[in-house]
Amino acid sequence: MKFAGRKKLKKLPEYVSGALDINPRNVQDYVPVLWWMVSRRFLRTAILVIGVLSGLYLLWLHPLAAFGGDTRTYSYDSLALKFARGRVRIQRASGETAYEGEVDKGSASGKGVLYRKSGDIAYTGMFENNKFEGEGTCYYPGEKVQYEGNFENNLYSGEGVLYRKNGNKEYEGGFVRGKKHGEGKLFDSGGNEVFAGTFQEDELLYTSLLGKSTEKLKEIYHGRRKIYTDGTDEFSAALMDIDAVYRGSQDQEALTDGMKVEGIYVLKTGISIRDSYCQSIPELRKLLGEPEYEGNSAVTFAEAVAISYLNEKKDCLFGPVYMELEEQFSDVAAVRSYQSDYLIYLYAYTLEQIRYTFYSDKKNGNISMYLIEKEP
Repeated sequence: MKFAGRKKLKKLPEYVSGALDINPRNVQDYVPVLWWMVSRRFLRTAILVIGVLSGLYLLWLHPLAAFGGDTRTYSYDSLALKFARGRVRIQRASGETAYEGEVDKGSASGKGVLYRKSGDIAYTGMFENNKFEGEGTCYYPGEKVQYEGNFENNLYSGEGVLYRKNGNKEYEGGFVRGKKHGEGKLFDSGGNEVFAGTFQEDELLYTSLLGKSTEKLKEIYHGRRKIYTDGTDEFSAALMDIDAVYRGSQDQEALTDGMKVEGIYVLKTGISIRDSYCQSIPELRKLLGEPEYEGNSAVTFAEAVAISYLNEKKDCLFGPVYMELEEQFSDVAAVRSYQSDYLIYLYAYTLEQIRYTFYSDKKNGNISMYLIEKEP
């Protein structure tokens, strides 16, 4: 075969051709490629190298693409995962799927599903830089919904619904940094709405109830209650589903809504205050300084009701206050007498026109409950 315009090639020396064994020994070892003459052996070697590299690329960066799959699979420690984008599956070292969904440079970003080691779904929804961000749903083990709504930086944030393990609603409303905050609704274990109002730092904002009429209170509290009267214009009511007892009196001069909430006994052993959570008197002293008043005191009628109801749930202070009751209805009882020499230890503070009275069984002990009322 003759090639116009080219000199006849000579046989190459063996020391050159034997070095890589891909150099042509004569003209028959060449093939024309466009404007060049390329060694057949070099061409075969190049094709082989390109094929091997392509195969490694498919198996390393796109392991399922080589087998016709749509989702790429990586292990947690895969270097290639750090460069991946789009839809992937990430496996634990033991082989279980940990995540399936969208990634950007190896981080979960976009819509995806996070799995527990057991295979249950832990979360499904939006991600950003490996964090829950945006709309999503998280689950209890067994894939029962725990929360559905908005997330920010892995925490409940914005509007959402919190569920109990039995599947019934626990709370619906606003969240901030993973805590109930803002307007919301509280539900009992049966899924029945018991309260609709304001929450702050994961707790019902009890101060929002002060000064409300009993009729208005009925519009926002729908749970179980029991009224206690002492034969005077004063009364107390246990709001069983929000751990509170309120004190009120009848305003004889008021034409309407004469019965007002004057004080709320919160039957909890701690309080969120000034971005801190306190459970003992020393913690309160450290946060708020010295109290305006501290000392022993004999219980009032309302305190006797609150302490006795609190002791129905757990042993508290020095046990229940003895009361002689006459049950008038299933939710109303008349108190004929009570143990007026029952002593408690009090600590009083005033913050932002609200007076707080904390109850303890001893000096500098733990908080057993507290009273909030408007400053006189």
